[in-house]
Amino acid sequence: VGAEEHLGRLALGDLPEAEETLRRAQETGVDPGFAAFQRGRVQFAWRDWIEALERYEEALELGSPRVPVRDIHFEMATCHINLEEYPEALDHLEKSLLPGERAAPVSFYRGVCALGEGRVASALALFRE
Repeated sequence: VGAEEHLGRLALGDLPEAEETLRRAQETGVDPGFAAFQRGRVQFAWRDWIEALERYEEALELGSPRVPVRDIHFEMATCHINLEEYPEALDHLEKSLLPGERAAPVSFYRGVCALGEGRVASALALFRE
């Protein structure tokens, strides 16, 4: 079974089966970085932010031609936001951008971090951006 089978399972909300499919795929060596990243997505769907972060860190270590490093950093940022770890989230948001790039989702989540830190005026400016 390929790692892609999990996408259907994840879409159907069958998280235990999606996780098991990815675990088996990872054990067989099918792009282990991709499988680790997708396992992070399953854990995120379960709202297990810490486990999701562990899977994303594993994906960074393993690497994958199918998953850009910046995508992994973006997902890690959203986990840290859910854990109210705003400095860590901001660090990963920065790593999710190319030099000089501006992206609406990153500005939004920067605003969420600012708001979480009580910096309302900064949050509003980032939301407007």
